[in-house]
Amino acid sequence: MADVAELLNMHRSTVHRWLNDQAFLRELALLRDKLFERAFDLQSYRAVQGTLKLIEFLSSEDPRIVLSAAGRLAALKLDYAAIDRDRRLRRIEDQADLFKLLGRENRSKR
Repeated sequence: MADVAELLNMHRSTVHRWLNDQAFLRELALLRDKLFERAFDLQSYRAVQGTLKLIEFLSSEDPRIVLSAAGRLAALKLDYAAIDRDRRLRRIEDQADLFKLLGRENRSKR
């Protein structure tokens, strides 16, 4: 924790207080998720560009290029399915975490 405080140029008690503040942790998690989503969106965009280029190669006169492009496209289909599955699973996990957090808040208000 002292290393983090030094990196942020603040006292370690501030970092400790933040790490025990549920509102701060929720906001931090939300910002982290937004960052990951943006990075994933950028990767997805680049992957689409690459896929479109491979589709162009399917029209090549050279059968070796066509075969190579077709093989890579088949592999990409599996990769895209895995990425989609992982993204859906993460959303389910995030919702479960939110429900747990809301349940704790409701119990603490009683």
